[in-house]
Amino acid sequence: MRRILWPVLSAASAVVLLAQLPVPHATAWECVRDAAVLLLCERGLLRYGARPDLQFGPLSIVIALPFTALGGAGSWVAMVGFSAVGIGVVWLLVDSVRRLRPRLDEESSARVVLFAGMLFVVVWGDVAVRTAHIDDAITIAATAATVAAIARGRPGWAVAGLAVAGAAKPWGLIFAPLAAVLPGPRRWFRVLVVFAVAGLTWLPFVIAEPATLDASNFEIANELSSALRALGVSAAATPAWVRPAQLIGGTALAAALVWHGRWTSVVMAGVAFRLLIDPAANRYYTVGLVFGMLLFELVRRPDRLP
Repeated sequence: MRRILWPVLSAASAVVLLAQLPVPHATAWECVRDAAVLLLCERGLLRYGARPDLQFGPLSIVIALPFTALGGAGSWVAMVGFSAVGIGVVWLLVDSVRRLRPRLDEESSARVVLFAGMLFVVVWGDVAVRTAHIDDAITIAATAATVAAIARGRPGWAVAGLAVAGAAKPWGLIFAPLAAVLPGPRRWFRVLVVFAVAGLTWLPFVIAEPATLDASNFEIANELSSALRALGVSAAATPAWVRPAQLIGGTALAAALVWHGRWTSVVMAGVAFRLLIDPAANRYYTVGLVFGMLLFELVRRPDRLP
């Protein structure tokens, strides 16, 4: 099964891509294109003040520029490219698990890996194809690279991966405490480095337009099916406390898990906390949660189907 594992997952990724083309796809691409156009215009650094609804991190827009430069073909290239990135995320996950559990028999675990990979590829289609939310895709891929860096014992690369995740999408900063997993005299200082480096990508925008900071308060509808509604919050739009609570609470939860040596549950718990008080109920949110759950399950019980 080991020999067919990656061809099968690649074929599954292609099927997911093709199956979603007849229905609405790349639904967020217009926002990505608008953000790229605004960044390149004469007053590009003011874009967050002018369009607070564009919740992409600066790095995501820079990465989107080559795709948007292709015009109408840009979304197609992005969907194909980020579908391939999904396979890369699975490879990083599997490689990390095998390094963290070196006694694991690769042949006997191939069935588990195939099941986990197929599950992830299917939900990844919501980010890469159905919505083309490349910012979330970049954040999850960077987080997977961070996990791989931790498994390989490379703290510097872990810091870099987390900084990329936070620069691509603000909620990626929830995972910043992962920088403190590997031992060292200044391991918690690495967490501050992650916040500083990710923050530097926003600094030019804040200097050019202080109202950029107000973009974090952009209100979206509190959907009837959201977890926030289930908790009894009936406000029609996002309460002002939600975004700060997601970042502060999620980061604190992640730090507590790292402190107690349970770092493999950080992604799962961090995304779950975010979704617990989020006013939206978008399907593509599931991708980060599935990645976190697979990481936790495959490391904890590598011989059992997740």
